[in-house]
Amino acid sequence: MSLHFGHCSIVLQPQGSAEREGADAANSLGIIYETGKDVEVDKDAAAEWYYRAGQLFLKARRLEDTEMALVGLNGLTPDHPLGIKLRALMEARGKVLAKPSTTSS
Repeated sequence: MSLHFGHCSIVLQPQGSAEREGADAANSLGIIYETGKDVEVDKDAAAEWYYRAGQLFLKARRLEDTEMALVGLNGLTPDHPLGIKLRALMEARGKVLAKPSTTSS
């Protein structure tokens, strides 16, 4: 996996601790693109990074962090397609979460 931030790129080989660091880095990039810190706000890029983080967190069995990535995705757009996909991956591994509540007016 390659992480691109501004004018630099970092290539990660997800194995062991590098996998954990890659998940943290991907989640951080999701936050950066969501908030526009030092980059132009890009919700699509943020969603992609949150999804990648969630995949890596799940692979590393970091359920709470996987949920954090899912919250990031749902914060962008409730029931975001990548959020639905990540939730399905979690359910397939027996990690079932409560579905986010929706409010009606």
